[in-house]
Amino acid sequence: MTETQDIDTIVRKCQSGDRDALGILYQTYLDPMRKVVSYYIKNKEVVSDILHDGFLIAFVSISSLRNTTQKCRLG
Repeated sequence: MTETQDIDTIVRKCQSGDRDALGILYQTYLDPMRKVVSYYIKNKEVVSDILHDGFLIAFVSISSLRNTTQKCRLG
């Protein structure tokens, strides 16, 4: 199974309300997201608040996600 398929499976489980899958998604992306946010924000408390809010938004809206493999394009 490829990494993309693993993420697809986790997202589908999240969409069906699987709390363990939400935890896996959180643990998978917490450190990479912390690095991104910390690059721009130096205050650790603010970084934690942003991550908390971001994951909350992601979890609440995950049911509307249509394509887990679509790449983000900037600019």
